[in-house]
Amino acid sequence: MYISRSNGEFRMVRSAVGGGVTDKRIVIVGAGGHGRVIAGVLRSQGMHVLGFVDPDPCIKGKMIDGMPILGGDDVLLDMNPGETFLVNAIGAVRDTVRRRAVGERLTKLGFAWVGCIHSRASVDSGAKLMGDVQIMAGAIIQGGTAVGAQVVVNTGAVVDHDCLVGGYCHIATGATLAGGVVLGRGVLVGAGAVIIQNIQVGENAVVAAGAVVVSNVSPGVMVAGVPAVIKKTLVGY
Repeated sequence: MYISRSNGEFRMVRSAVGGGVTDKRIVIVGAGGHGRVIAGVLRSQGMHVLGFVDPDPCIKGKMIDGMPILGGDDVLLDMNPGETFLVNAIGAVRDTVRRRAVGERLTKLGFAWVGCIHSRASVDSGAKLMGDVQIMAGAIIQGGTAVGAQVVVNTGAVVDHDCLVGGYCHIATGATLAGGVVLGRGVLVGAGAVIIQNIQVGENAVVAAGAVVVSNVSPGVMVAGVPAVIKKTLVGY
């Protein structure tokens, strides 16, 4: 399945359905490891992936699994937003700032975004996916949960019942959100981290890999450890 966004409304569609996004070209923004995974998911579902854009001039023209790196973001200026969808494949290693900035900038140019749900992900019918989300293999999203625009729920991550996940969050490989967790916009939850039930994490906070969060987290801080404690305040806070 894939998620498409049009005029601020979001809808989930099975890729077997003709028309809509299946008739459009898709360009993947970001040619790193996450982009490669996204490309595999899209192509397995019959999407027409035109290639990648990436700011690194040294990789222009190279191929990734048979798909070309077209050049930098400037390539998009020559494309018709009405005929081309984008996928935000910029990863989040330290924070989600660049991913969010690129997403917002290209949206202002008129491009719409498409997400994807891996065939081996499990999404409860009672979950609400409010944006162009990316749900990777083995991920689980339970009922009563709402997931915002351009969120990544990466391989094997678990988002339990009644969670609220703000836009541009990245829930990394193997991380777990217990029931009722609230993530503000732009939160990064590192690989293998655990956030226990009913915890609130403020916008742009970072939960380090392997952390166990047992109390609320303020906006714009990084927490780490078991139990997690504040390690630093991020730039701008």
